[in-house]
Amino acid sequence: MAVTALPSKFTMKWNTLCAVVCLFMAGYFYYDGHYNKEYIEKETVDGVPSLDLKINQTYGPICCVISAVYLGYMVFSLSRKKIVVDENGLTLADGTTIPLDRLTKIDKSKFKKRGKVYIEYEDGDKVSTLELKDTVYDGIDALLAEILKLTGQDTAADETGQA
Repeated sequence: MAVTALPSKFTMKWNTLCAVVCLFMAGYFYYDGHYNKEYIEKETVDGVPSLDLKINQTYGPICCVISAVYLGYMVFSLSRKKIVVDENGLTLADGTTIPLDRLTKIDKSKFKKRGKVYIEYEDGDKVSTLELKDTVYDGIDALLAEILKLTGQDTAADETGQA
C-alpha cells in the first residue's frame, strides 16, 4: 500500500501569510501614492513629487505583481510536492525514487522532539542523507512506519531511535 506525505498545514499557512503581507503592502503603497491627498500634497514640492511619493506610486503595483507570482508559485509548486512510499521505493518531491534496499540507516531519534527523521541511503558510490521534517510534510509518521514495515526493520527501534 502506498503512503503519501503532502505539504504540511504549517507550510501552506506560512506561504499564505507571506502572500497576504505582500498584498497588504501593495495596498498601503498604492493608497499613499494615489489616494491619500494629504500625503500627496505634503510630498509634492513645486509640482514635483518627492522620491518617497514616487516610490509609493511605483511599489504598489510591484508588490501586487510579486504577490500574484508568489501565490501562483505556491499553488503550482506545493500542489505537486509530495513524498510517496510504496513497494518500488521512496519517491521524493522532485521525482527521484530511492529503492528501499538502498536505505542504510533510519535515524528517528529527533522525531518526537523536533519532528525530524534522517534517512541515509546509497547514492551510487557515496552515502547521502535525506532529512524529512513534519513542518514541511504532513504524514511523516505514517511514511516512516511504512518504510520500516517494507524494509522489515523493527518499529520498536533501540533507545537511540535508530532503526
